[in-house]
Order: sequence, then C-alpha cells, then structure tokens
Amino acid sequence: MFLIKYIFVSVIIFLISFFGLIYNKKSILIILISIELILLSVNILFIVFSIYLD
Repeated sequence: MFLIKYIFVSVIIFLISFFGLIYNKKSILIILISIELILLSVNILFIVFSIYLD
C-alpha cells in the first residue's frame, strides 16, 4: 500500500515540473527548478523501488 502512495506523489511532482518546463521557456530559474523537481521525483521512485525490492 505504501508503494502506491509514493508513486502517486512522485508522478504528481513529475507532472508539475514537466508542465513548468513546457509553459515557462523564458525564465532560466524556473527551468532549473523544474529540472530539479524532475530529478527529485525520479530519485523518490528509485528509493521506493529499492526499498520495495529490498
């Protein structure tokens, strides 16, 4: 059950940051923050699956 919660949180973070990349092409700061959030969501998934698979 915990797996679904963390996957959902990671997907939401990924989608927010992906839309931030698409809609804000002018501001380099927002682009960098969006890239950082994408990497954060991928790292959350890595950690969750490593705990799940032991």
